[in-house]
Amino acid sequence: MMDKLNDAVSSATYIVGGSLMIGDWLSILDAHAGAYGVLIAGATFVLNFMFQIIRLTRIKADDLDD
Repeated sequence: MMDKLNDAVSSATYIVGGSLMIGDWLSILDAHAGAYGVLIAGATFVLNFMFQIIRLTRIKADDLDD
């Protein structure tokens, strides 16, 4: 009986602690949403630029092979 009670209290403690941590993380994201948006946009631009260079290099190589 006591083991089940200890397990239940332990589980509840982990759930509450995890919920508080996620809540704090979400409030940080909410407070700095603009900065994270700029970082994500910058990363998207860099990745797209890299893939376009790779694509153009392959097209150029294919044209030279013909």
